[in-house]
Parts: sequence; structure tokens; C-alpha cells
Amino acid sequence: MLFAAGEFARWSLLANILTPVLTAGFFVGEYLVRYWLHPDFERVSLQQALQAYRSHGVPAGRTPQDASRT
Repeated sequence: MLFAAGEFARWSLLANILTPVLTAGFFVGEYLVRYWLHPDFERVSLQQALQAYRSHGVPAGRTPQDASRT
């Protein structure tokens, strides 16, 4: 609606500045809420999460689309 009816400068501010800042804020807020609501959960790094994903992922040589067909 802002793009269609508003000023270009306001739309540009929203699209180029506010959207990335708000997105980062949501990720930080979500992390803090999880930490506050579930302090007993084990914490893992991004690298550990990626390794766990890869270890339970699709076998080598196959694509995710191949795995969904079986």
C-alpha cells in the first residue's frame, strides 16, 4: 500500500533501512524470548546446528527433490 499510494522516499526508507533492522530485531527478540522461557534447553552454535542437519540430511549424490519422491 505504501508503494502504491505513498511517497517513494518513505517506501525506500521502509524497504532499504527499516526492513533489515526490523528483521534482525525479530531474530534477536526471538532468541531472548526462547532463552527466557526455556533456560534449561541445551544451547548449540550455528555450526553445530548445521552439522546436525547435514548428518541427518539427504545421502551424498542425491538432491532433496529425489528424497521427497521416495
